[in-house]
Amino acid sequence: MGALFAGPFAKYGRWKCIFMTNILVILGSGICVTSDQLDDRTTSLVLLIIGRFLFGMACGSFSVFCPKYIAETSPIEIKGPTGFMSQICICFGILLPFLIGALFD
Repeated sequence: MGALFAGPFAKYGRWKCIFMTNILVILGSGICVTSDQLDDRTTSLVLLIIGRFLFGMACGSFSVFCPKYIAETSPIEIKGPTGFMSQICICFGILLPFLIGALFD
């Protein structure tokens, strides 16, 4: 969902959008960490879901803003390889947690 709704915000500048997305990551992570400290299970679960939603929106937004920023700032000679490495790193970042989870399952 973050990737779907991130596009219109790109008109404010990629660097500003990446910075604001970082704030969203910090906020979502903070909510997830504090949700574990509560005694009420229902409130804790709701806060965990909200925090994970914000963190997921930020991850989707990063997958839109970062490749665009890299493509705009890299020299023409290495524009293709930098875009390729960006996508490879995103896919590897998705694959690695799944593999780690499979080891513990």
